[in-house]
Formats: sequence, C-alpha cells, structure tokens
Amino acid sequence: MQIVFSEMVDFWHKLWDNEKKYIVRKLMKGGNVMDKYKVLITGRNQVIMDDFFKYTAEYFDTISTSMRYEDINRHLDMCNLDIFVYCASSEPRNEILKLVSLKRKITRQNIVFVIIGSEEDCEDFQKIGIYMVDLALTKPISIDQIRERI
Repeated sequence: MQIVFSEMVDFWHKLWDNEKKYIVRKLMKGGNVMDKYKVLITGRNQVIMDDFFKYTAEYFDTISTSMRYEDINRHLDMCNLDIFVYCASSEPRNEILKLVSLKRKITRQNIVFVIIGSEEDCEDFQKIGIYMVDLALTKPISIDQIRERI
C-alpha cells in the first residue's frame, strides 16, 4: 500500500486517537498494517518482560536489550523498530536520564515509546522525562490489556 505524503497527513489527522495513531506510524515507516510490530523491550521489571515475550509473540516481533545506553542506541540504529517498551521498577534518576538523551532518535525514527510499571514508577518517569512517553501502562495490568493498548 503506497500513500503519498499529503494523503498521509490527511489520514494522520483523521486517525489521531490513541488506538489508531500507531497504525498510521506503521504506514509512514513503509510497513504493512498486517505485519507484526517490531518491539525493543528493556527495563528492570523482568516479570513483565518475560510475560511480554511469552504471551505476545502472535502480535509482536520482540527483542530485548540491556539497559546500557550504548546497547539501546545500537539496537535503535540496527533495527527498524515500531515500539520501544520500557518496563520500569523503581528506576534511579540516572537511568531515566539516559533514556531521555535517546528520545530525539526515538522520535526521529517514529518509534512509539511505551512505559509499563506501577503508577508511581510511571509518574516518576514522566516527571523526569517530560513529553517522552507516548503511552504509559500502569500495573496491575494484564498482558491482554497491554497488547490491546499498544
């Protein structure tokens, strides 16, 4: 499916709600809506990461990375990602600041930034990384709810 830029801009404005903006981003990256989303996942909450791999393989092609800045940066360069998922668990300020420094690259590549964690973790992250998060999912949340929201 090919869409010229002016049509895509009109299409984008018509679909500007949380559920559909991700489909538009996928099309803008030249993908097919039926393709699985390519997801890079990292963070300190291993339980969410394990469940994400276990229960979303049908919908997402997921790879994980360490929390090392250089590792995340290299994955952003090498992979044509759709979504970056950060699984938060009492993150120290310096870890959040590392991700803030990557936000420009994430935005430039039209990657959706998702954070999953407790309400407190999500709020703390958003206070430090203002305007960084496209979608915050707070626990308790089922893996089905995560899949539907993304």
